[in-house]
Amino acid sequence: MTAWQADRPDVAVALYGSGAPAAADVTQLWLQERAWLTSQIEHARATHGPTSGLDPARPFSSLRVTQSAPTHFIVELVRSESYQTTILGFIPTAAQRTVVVAALWDVAVVEEHVTGYLPSTVWRIDTVTAVH
Repeated sequence: MTAWQADRPDVAVALYGSGAPAAADVTQLWLQERAWLTSQIEHARATHGPTSGLDPARPFSSLRVTQSAPTHFIVELVRSESYQTTILGFIPTAAQRTVVVAALWDVAVVEEHVTGYLPSTVWRIDTVTAVH
C-alpha cells in the first residue's frame, strides 16, 4: 500500500513474487484502479454523506487492510459512523466506529526463502483479485 500511495511502481515490482509485472504495467494498473476507487468513494460519499469521512481527494484514507486467512488479505473501503449510546443505562455518550462499505481486493501472498548470511523468508504478493 505504501508504494501505491507514494506512486512508486519501481518499489512495488520488488514486492511481487515470481512473475512480477514490469513497472510500466504496474503504473497503468494503478491509474485504472485509482480512477475506479475514486468513483467508488464518490458514490459512497453521495450515499453516506460528507460526515462519513469518505474523501475522493484522499482515497487511501478510506481503505483498510484486514487479514482474512494466513496468506490472504482483504482491502476494504470503509467509512466513519457516529452513534449514541448510554453508559450504565442513563449516562448519554457518543462515539464513532468504522463501517465496511465494500470489500475491494483480495491480496494473496506467498512466502519465499531468501539465501544469504542469515537465511530468512519474505512475504511477496502472489495475486491481487478484484472482489467487486
